Amino acid sequence: MGQRKRREMRNDFRTLFVVLARVLHFIAQEIENQLPKPSEITGAVTFTTSKGDTMGEITVNEGDAPISATVSYVHAETGEPAQAADTPVWSSADDSIASVEASGDGMSATVTPVSSGDAEGGTAVVISVVAHDAEGDEVRSEGTVTVRPDPNEVLIGEITFQSGGEPTTGGGDESSGDQPQVNPLR
Repeated sequence: MGQRKRREMRNDFRTLFVVLARVLHFIAQEIENQLPKPSEITGAVTFTTSKGDTMGEITVNEGDAPISATVSYVHAETGEPAQAADTPVWSSADDSIASVEASGDGMSATVTPVSSGDAEGGTAVVISVVAHDAEGDEVRSEGTVTVRPDPNEVLIGEITFQSGGEPTTGGGDESSGDQPQVNPLR
């Protein structure tokens, strides 16, 4: 095969690759245009107590005073303050753990810790705020409230060992024979 023929084939392959790259680029753009656009705005929930503000999550005790909560929105791309197109709607995933009551404009709410539930260390509940951007896309902001048992109602127990009529809490020289052993498997 002559050099001229090889050069023509290389040019044909280059042309083919350029065309193929343009077709693939066009297909990628079409696929991208079909994907749902992210919301124009994003939101965050902030909880406020006498101790200060905390964003996104807070831990309180059962029976504590109600907590103030606010939602704020920013433009997703610029970070500048933004507003939802409608009134934000607040809800609690479990009103028996923490209830929520929104203000008239939906930009704030009162969250009331109700119960720690059955869990010993407390129970967490998600507080959701749903609004929509100018395009009608849902903007969901969430915060977590963990309600612990009332520390004044937590019971603490003590085990008392008794040997020979004298109460003891299990201390002393374990090898002496007259004191009970705390861990007889050692």
